[in-house]
Amino acid sequence: MMSMADERRDPARGRSSRDARARSSSSERTCVGCGKRAAREDLVRLVLSPREGAAATVVVDAKDGAFGRGAHVHPSPRCVAQCERGLARNFKQAVEVDAIDLGRSIASAFSRRLEGLLSGGMRAGHVAVGGDSVEESLREGRAKLVLLAADAVDAKKRAPSDALVWGDKLRLARALGRKPGDEGAGVGVCSITNVALATAVRRAWLCAAGLANTSGHADDAARVRSRRAESAGGNE
Repeated sequence: MMSMADERRDPARGRSSRDARARSSSSERTCVGCGKRAAREDLVRLVLSPREGAAATVVVDAKDGAFGRGAHVHPSPRCVAQCERGLARNFKQAVEVDAIDLGRSIASAFSRRLEGLLSGGMRAGHVAVGGDSVEESLREGRAKLVLLAADAVDAKKRAPSDALVWGDKLRLARALGRKPGDEGAGVGVCSITNVALATAVRRAWLCAAGLANTSGHADDAARVRSRRAESAGGNE
């Protein structure tokens, strides 16, 4: 790290160092659940949907493009369970949050996001479909990511160990634009051959998979509410 004396001796280098620090800081956000800073792409952006005469509700911004002030949370049940107070502080108003519902909303929003990405990637020619095509893309070094249907038994034997498991064969087929009546409608495996698309698909998969089953973490949210109630009672 450059000292101030170094920056005075070499102003251009100093500006470069400061710019790099600024870019790093601008690409990070604070999780309203755990309070830790993380890269923006590792967090889920949330925005408010105001309701007249009631506390505002939280909406998932899976595309990171919704207008207005946003808050960020890790796509993990524990952070979602702890985010109510952080959301109220971030938005400076009362916020109505049910941790289980919010977790399900995040998983659903990013599953839809993943489907949209696959559909667009298929139209753009950035997706190889089927075992033979996927193996060819792997041999040629074009495959940046492999997506595997959970019920694709045969494809699972041939898929790389780091393949991401998502949906079933019919759901994967629908996301890729195949209709139920099409011959061989089910798709067991596909690969993404575009780096930017693979990065976006991986992020959507992580956010959806991380919160796919939040009902088992209802106790986390209940404990958080209980601690707050006890704290409020002790301050009376």
